[in-house]
Amino acid sequence: MQLKIHRPRLLVAMLLLIGVMSTSVMLLADDGDEVIKTRFIPFPTVATKAPLLTEEQKQSAVSIVQESGIVESINGAQDWEASRINRRIIEGYNAASMTVVWKEPVDSSGPWVLLHCGGTLQLHSNRGFSGITRLKLSVDLENRDVLGYGVTGEPGEEAIPAPRVPDSPVKILDTNTREQVFIGSRGELDSMGKALLEKLCPTGK
Repeated sequence: MQLKIHRPRLLVAMLLLIGVMSTSVMLLADDGDEVIKTRFIPFPTVATKAPLLTEEQKQSAVSIVQESGIVESINGAQDWEASRINRRIIEGYNAASMTVVWKEPVDSSGPWVLLHCGGTLQLHSNRGFSGITRLKLSVDLENRDVLGYGVTGEPGEEAIPAPRVPDSPVKILDTNTREQVFIGSRGELDSMGKALLEKLCPTGK
């Protein structure tokens, strides 16, 4: 037996209307907050990160430090290992940082080259430290140069400094131009403290 449909276009329109109403009822039956959140939640803001170092760049960073001879001049030519090799953000440089470790503790007064103000300033000093087994270094991957290095302790610990020598010389250079922006004694620098670095730092660093 066949069912004869009169006015099929009207029937189709009615079926579509019923479908729309059913969908609306289903949406209302669900948690309305979910619909609103899905519709209005903004795209997440992705933090801008520096690209990770490739294995080749990490090897290059290690070879730059090896070629410099800095670590051997501090640790008495002991063998050392590099770890924590990461990208470092220093304006104007394709830079990386690393920690180097050796076995036998040494005492040394450097000289050290410490980076400040986002790496834009180099502080050269010869403060003494005892029982050193680690250094942290920053290198310029493009120009194959060591930008800074200083004593660091084991994770969660600080290196042990020797007594300060107030009249030991200190100088601060612009990292990019190597122009001297301060020269004086350790005591003078300590008396000026953070105020001096804030004065010398580029705005926002």
